[in-house]
Amino acid sequence: MPRRDGPSNRAAETVDRPGAPGATIALGLLVAVVTFAAFAPALRHGYVNWDDPANILQNRHYRGFSAENLRWMFTTFLLGPYQPLSWMSLALDYVLWGDSPAGHHFGNVLYHTLAAVAFYLAASRLFSRAFDMPRSGVTCRIAAAAAALLFAAHPLRVESVAWVTERRDCLSGFLFAVTMLLYLRALETQGTRRFLRTWLAIIAFALCLLAKATAMLTPLVLLLIDAWPLRRFRRDSGEPPAAILAEKIPFFVLAAAAAIIAVFGQSINAGMRTLEQIDLLTRVQVAAYGTCFYVWKSIVPAGLIPLYLIPVGNKLHGWQYAAPVIVVIAVSIAALLLRRRHPWIAVAWFSYLLLLAPVSGLAQSGPQIAADRYSYLPGMVFGTVAGGAMLALARSAARGVRSPHAWNASVVAAAAAISLLAVRAAGQTHLWKDSETLWRYTLEHDPTNAIAYGNLGDYWFDQGDYERAREYFEAAARFNPTLADHHFNLAAVYDKLKRTDDAVAAARRALELNPDIPLGHYQLGSQLLIKRDYEAAANELRIAVEKNPDYPGAHMNLGQALIRLGRFEEGDPHVQQAIRLTPRDPELYLKGSRFYGQIGRVADAIGLARAGVEAVPTNAELVQRLAWLLSTSTLYSERNGAEALMLADQLCAATNFADPMALATRAAALAESGRYQEAHEVILDAIRRCPPDFPKATLLRFEMMEKFFSADPPRPFIDADY
Repeated sequence: MPRRDGPSNRAAETVDRPGAPGATIALGLLVAVVTFAAFAPALRHGYVNWDDPANILQNRHYRGFSAENLRWMFTTFLLGPYQPLSWMSLALDYVLWGDSPAGHHFGNVLYHTLAAVAFYLAASRLFSRAFDMPRSGVTCRIAAAAAALLFAAHPLRVESVAWVTERRDCLSGFLFAVTMLLYLRALETQGTRRFLRTWLAIIAFALCLLAKATAMLTPLVLLLIDAWPLRRFRRDSGEPPAAILAEKIPFFVLAAAAAIIAVFGQSINAGMRTLEQIDLLTRVQVAAYGTCFYVWKSIVPAGLIPLYLIPVGNKLHGWQYAAPVIVVIAVSIAALLLRRRHPWIAVAWFSYLLLLAPVSGLAQSGPQIAADRYSYLPGMVFGTVAGGAMLALARSAARGVRSPHAWNASVVAAAAAISLLAVRAAGQTHLWKDSETLWRYTLEHDPTNAIAYGNLGDYWFDQGDYERAREYFEAAARFNPTLADHHFNLAAVYDKLKRTDDAVAAARRALELNPDIPLGHYQLGSQLLIKRDYEAAANELRIAVEKNPDYPGAHMNLGQALIRLGRFEEGDPHVQQAIRLTPRDPELYLKGSRFYGQIGRVADAIGLARAGVEAVPTNAELVQRLAWLLSTSTLYSERNGAEALMLADQLCAATNFADPMALATRAAALAESGRYQEAHEVILDAIRRCPPDFPKATLLRFEMMEKFFSADPPRPFIDADY
């Protein structure tokens, strides 16, 4: 935005004239509609396997507004950030929509749209002060709408909007814009009104920090705006500099508190990198690289991916890492030298640096050298500069310095740019529709991206294709052998492939790289449990539980290890705790029931299977297990043929009486009910329906059942192998 040379109300009137109130509303609606439409494709998308599982799918704590939920939201540092207000917004989504991804995506798009509208209103006030224009003027409003849309419809915003986990960006961005709007409104008044509106801005800033702490340097940005375009530090402004600074004290207090909490949250989650891990020179290079990266990508938004990784070993060599340092220093010096003649350059540049600083890499957390989401708040600076440039053209045209058509040309150019950006943003949003699409796209642009390989391996792991998952996990470990996560993943997939020794080696390697992660102790303990080294398994699993008391799998396996050691009274509570932590996880009920069956505690096996059916009545495996136990257990007092038959009939009806296992379960229930002839016919039907690749051990069991039911006299089947 060019410098205002002084009061020029007559010139301002030639540039702009007051517009009808309807024009203000119409442009605000245009900003909202275009922004919402650009990101509407996200409403049809699911979650992605990048923090969404931990934050949303597996997180029971944010689901509602009970006292326990609220306490968790205001005390947790899950995955690092302190964001109680963002958790509350997600809790509202859950109350309204359950865990539907569409509802959570709608929330992101809605808050981003509100951020765009609030930014539009704030920009119009800022432009009005910078150019001595009436803020209700058509020209000023059009420039403000263009600024808002060039920010909001930009493809760099996609990561923040299309990724449910980044709700914090959209919500904090909205509240940041509201803070600016309220602050500018406060300065338009005097006395009590100014005092009250200033405190409204302070409250908005506090809420902004509770959504995400990255706006912590906002007080310094406000001081820059005070200097220009508000000119509050001029001698003729009538405001003592001390009063202006005192006005900012509440802002600085909130900012300092947010900074301390943010550092604490990252440190306890092992997210913050130490100077030993990443030295000061590398941090400066990362910060400078990102600073130039976001400027370039704002101009040419191509090749955007979720993760731009720091090279393995944190070695930043070559001109592509040295040049940004020189550029940032040169621009900063130039902005300072030009601050009197063109103060807008210094204000825009240093505002950009301040808003970027918390995520620039100077306080490095994570493996990225840059991330699209980090440009969210700084992107508002770019929009403001673009809108200011349009008004500068209008003013030059009004003075005859430029063609009278310059303003119209700038509006057409802005409309074309916004249209292209919105279409590009919608296309970029489609890439976030699911995990496979997202990470395949990432690898197309960065074939050495170890985290993309790992996340794609996670996707195939969840699909049950363990061999393909292994290939991606091994590629991830090959491209970055120093990251413990890749070895955790290898341990998990080797476990599924029954490669126990490889799983133990991978888990040990992961713990060498990061001994503080509960997952490593869980994986190693689980593999030692398979190898029947129960004492060592219990030791590792106990560490996992101590480090993460809410880890159901660790509780389940620790309970099993202790019970195998003959310490039932100590182990059983861990099995029960695993169930309490995830009361709707059928796998835990099945695992616990099978374990109790194997050690001869048949009543406990039946009890867990029954509890599982009550908790998840639609799970066929649980229904089948309970019906089987009630029909075939060695504990005759626990048998119940009538209940077993009812459950088996449900199974058979659901599979159109074509599934061999369901038919065999029905046959066992019929025999327990004394209907041996029917049981014999049904088990023969089950045997006939077994495909060629049917497990031989299970087929032999069916044939043994046929002998039981056709014996003279016939008798119920007894299954001691649980």
